Amino acid sequence: MDSRYNVVKTVPQSALKIIDFGKLKGKYDISPQWRWEILTEVYGMCGVGWYFDIVDTGTSIGRSYWRNDALCKSKSIYQRWR
Repeated sequence: MDSRYNVVKTVPQSALKIIDFGKLKGKYDISPQWRWEILTEVYGMCGVGWYFDIVDTGTSIGRSYWRNDALCKSKSIYQRWR
């Protein structure tokens, strides 16, 4: 694997928040701000060293008793070669 992958594969505890309710109780939420910071640190500024495209956006309507709805986005991330 590329050394850049090893830098971003582990999320620090400071960027994790435990989810306290619902079906995801006990799992972790990763801070979106940490994602931007680590990508900028490793690949450079967005638009210069890397960029992303939003491929698809959709809504998933929950069919359970609790009717959990979700907004889903698919993104592609590209790195520019130097």
